[in-house]
Amino acid sequence: MAEAFALAASVIGVLGFTLQLWTETKEIRKTGSTIETADCARDAQSLQKLCDQVKELQKTETDLSEAARIKEIAAEIREVAEELASRLAKCELPADQKGLRRYRDVISVLWHGMRMDADSQMRRLAALRQELVSELLVSMSKRLDLGALRQSAWFQSLDYEVKHQADLILEEQKAIKKAINDLDVSAERRHAQVLRRLDRLPSTKAGASYDPEARKRDRIQELCERLWFDAIPRRHHAIKAAHQKTFEWIFTGQKKTAQSNTTFQEWMTSGKGLYWISGRAGTGKSSLMKFLDDDPRTEPTFQRWAGGRKLVLAKFYFWNSEAANDDQLKSLSGLYKGILYSLIKQEDKFAELMFPNHFVDGRYWQDNFPTLLDMDEAFARLANAAELPAAVGLIIDGLDEYDATSGEQMTMAQNLLRASNSPNLKILVSSRPEDAFETIFKDSTKLRLHELTEQDRQTYASDCLRALPRFQDIATQIEQATLIDLIVKKSEGIFLWVYLAVETVLQEIPLSMNIARLEKVVEDIPSGNKELSRVFDHILRNRIPTKYRLVGYSLIKTLQFSYTLPDKIIPWIEGPGYKHQITALLLSFFEDDVQSVLGLRIGPLKKTEAESRVEVGENLIRKACAGLLETRDQDDIHTDSPILGRPILGLGHEIDRPVHYIHKDLGLYLNQEDTSRFLNEQPSALKLSIETNLLKCFVVMMKLYNPNIPKHFSSRTLRTQVWDIWRFLEGAMRIARDAEVYDPEVSMELLDELDRVMIHYHSRGRLPAQRAMFPHSGDLEPADFLDPKDEKHWSNEFPIDSHYRLKFDFEDEKAEDPELTDFIAFTIEQGLVQYCVTKLSKDGKAAIAKKGRPLLSSACGNPHICWHIDGFIRHETVQLLIEKGADPNELFRGVSCWQNALFTTKCFSDQDQALASFQELEKILRLMLEAGANPHAGLQWTTRNRISKGNWETITHTQGAVEIVENTFILGKPDIPIAYWRARRDSTKHILTKDDRAKIARLGAGLLDLLREKQKTTPRKATPPKPVRSNTGNSTITGISSWRRAMSRRTKIWKVRFQSRFSGKWKPRT
Repeated sequence: MAEAFALAASVIGVLGFTLQLWTETKEIRKTGSTIETADCARDAQSLQKLCDQVKELQKTETDLSEAARIKEIAAEIREVAEELASRLAKCELPADQKGLRRYRDVISVLWHGMRMDADSQMRRLAALRQELVSELLVSMSKRLDLGALRQSAWFQSLDYEVKHQADLILEEQKAIKKAINDLDVSAERRHAQVLRRLDRLPSTKAGASYDPEARKRDRIQELCERLWFDAIPRRHHAIKAAHQKTFEWIFTGQKKTAQSNTTFQEWMTSGKGLYWISGRAGTGKSSLMKFLDDDPRTEPTFQRWAGGRKLVLAKFYFWNSEAANDDQLKSLSGLYKGILYSLIKQEDKFAELMFPNHFVDGRYWQDNFPTLLDMDEAFARLANAAELPAAVGLIIDGLDEYDATSGEQMTMAQNLLRASNSPNLKILVSSRPEDAFETIFKDSTKLRLHELTEQDRQTYASDCLRALPRFQDIATQIEQATLIDLIVKKSEGIFLWVYLAVETVLQEIPLSMNIARLEKVVEDIPSGNKELSRVFDHILRNRIPTKYRLVGYSLIKTLQFSYTLPDKIIPWIEGPGYKHQITALLLSFFEDDVQSVLGLRIGPLKKTEAESRVEVGENLIRKACAGLLETRDQDDIHTDSPILGRPILGLGHEIDRPVHYIHKDLGLYLNQEDTSRFLNEQPSALKLSIETNLLKCFVVMMKLYNPNIPKHFSSRTLRTQVWDIWRFLEGAMRIARDAEVYDPEVSMELLDELDRVMIHYHSRGRLPAQRAMFPHSGDLEPADFLDPKDEKHWSNEFPIDSHYRLKFDFEDEKAEDPELTDFIAFTIEQGLVQYCVTKLSKDGKAAIAKKGRPLLSSACGNPHICWHIDGFIRHETVQLLIEKGADPNELFRGVSCWQNALFTTKCFSDQDQALASFQELEKILRLMLEAGANPHAGLQWTTRNRISKGNWETITHTQGAVEIVENTFILGKPDIPIAYWRARRDSTKHILTKDDRAKIARLGAGLLDLLREKQKTTPRKATPPKPVRSNTGNSTITGISSWRRAMSRRTKIWKVRFQSRFSGKWKPRT
């Protein structure tokens, strides 16, 4: 048995190298990059060495039944690999041969003249490898004594590389054997699971000797990639830097009080346990934590505690705010990821210490590793270890922003307190004085921030007010000091109160003749001992100047609406996350009329003009919002990312600034019922609704699009990120769904202009292709943009994560037959109604007769995206199209409109869709049935079940319309593997009440009655549709092929493997 396993291991090594070489040279032929011929010569020697090992092992004899087939595979693979090795050896060209000639000769020698088509030959090798690992090895494993095999003399005599490869297979066989015995799953699913496990075995590239350290480094890098998420540095970046000369006391002269019983310096040098910085909302806790994080004196202070040991500092900032755009920033898993990533990145020995079981050679990593449990155990190992590779200092801000129950917050606090007892850890935390933390940290060393910042508040108020010359003119030095003392006294330790009061006074100074008016302004503001909402309410209702008040309310409501956009955007599993799009530049167009926007030239702004507009936007915010909104530096620069490796720069990154609330509690105040009612009752300062005005601003930003394209980019113009055009397009389509309800005519004009802008960019080769969304070094290349010679409408290239995309795969499919032929089809897919109604009312029949995917099919849901976002399908559009003569049974690529509606029904989940969406779906299905949809049409597919070796049976599965409706509406069982993306999407789900579920069930019961009635009165069609062509790989449903498994080579680092529920070939049933 050892002989057979050794042969199999060698064959896998040859296969792994051969297939990898093919992949790499194929990429070389695509990209035009060069290849080092010296490497080819070395690879040739190594590959030949592998082939010689296989040849020797073929001579051994064994009574194992699978050995004969393994030898057959070995012979076939040897023949191909030896030919390849021979050709590689010929690639060592003269050293003086350069450039294109060198590249051309290498590739020509390597692949030209192969005995058969290279692509098909590589597919054959891949199939042989699949047979080897999925059938022969698994069959052998059932009769193996793994321990005895590993200890056998013959096994120990093997060459090191062969023995190592076989050893890895044996390790994996343990898990596979257990899975086969324990899992009660179908043979088809078991087959796929085994493949996934074996596919992770490392191949011996080029026959090189195994390097355990290199293997460990690769695993550490992969672990860092799994721990990292883009939002980790976001909160730190968003916190404003402390005012100059403030917080210096923490290093130079901290006072002690009854509550602040130990200074920071004392705790660092001789104190034990955890240090807790406590303070009410707005006292400046996060500003102090950032000050400590950034100040160069902090690390030496920690180092004095660490002594001669190496020091590693890790930090994490919780953030529970609309501006965070990532729920991980308010979660325990986010805390663990941020801390563990930082520790491992600075000292890689922490990886093996915290995850010892995952660094065993050959150990399989699940796709969801590390889970919350994995990270919790890792942190426990960190806290309990007797020795660590380095002394660890943890800085954790905002424990109260951990979005959890009080009990869960207490558990987290207890874990941190327990960890701080380790002599190897120093932990500094901050939070509000909430019950959970007061209870757990009652005996800890602490600092009550509001007791220690009186001088800082006075410094800030004095510097800001006395910097204004007019303040010096209307008040004496004594009067100035009196006013500043009043501000500090009324603030009651709340730094945010001081900021808002100073902003209010600064607005009043130009209108004041003496200090009395300023003192009254300060006296009118509720004192700092009140809740912040009282302060916000006073400013909102009384302190915004009358001249700007309505504009200010509109700005606040616009920002409030923009914070809802992330839940309306299709999330990417791999690729760019959502980017906050409300900036000072965008708001500089806030008051511009629609006609001026429509007449605006398509093209970038000059930098001088952009700077001027950003200043206009910031001044508008300052005057109209009385400090409730603020601009910040760009928060999307992630230089620490192990994946990106370089900054990702947004639109106008060097000039523009995003706009956010002054404090997260402002969002809570604005969402209160009384506040919402007050804002909604105010007359608008604009002629348009908030939504339509924001749509106008998005169209403007699309016109300013200016990616860094060689020969087209000017340093004098405002630079934009290449992906911004698609970001703003998707945002505009979501906003338009609301805007067209309030201003249908204006919205239609803006959408037509949007279409014109996209056509303009497409015709000039300026629309980025999907590969451009992933960062790469150097300038953008022509291949990063869509071909302007492609006559298909630009909307066919709307980017969709490949993990969602499903592709129709029928024999009658034509490459030149695009899905979308015009902008109307795109707007229908995006769930717009009024725009489509207006356009179709003019030329509805002509639009319906166009080539491409039927509009009625689009109205029933885009199969790639329809289930991701609530409210995509609208029955009004379906009704209009049917009235215009659309046929529910019309086929496109073998799938009828009715079947597409059934597919949408299969995807519907009560965890992702609201009651209103189920009501819309029910109306659509009812309209189509009443319009003559074939009630007998359903879904049919085949799967193969392995009976014995080489013996498979084909099973046909059928699901009719009745079963689909019943599963979705009554049983609540959506039949599509959406859990894959749902697990990675952090957004609020709809929580349906029992009453809602009962209503959905009643809708389903009514539909079932109608379906059964139609089936009784509608005869079945005798002519079957055209069959689908063979579809290898994993499939989903009727006419829809496998999920695409890979993206471009540039995104290989993000590659996630995925197994769908069914495999086989599909065909529709009528």
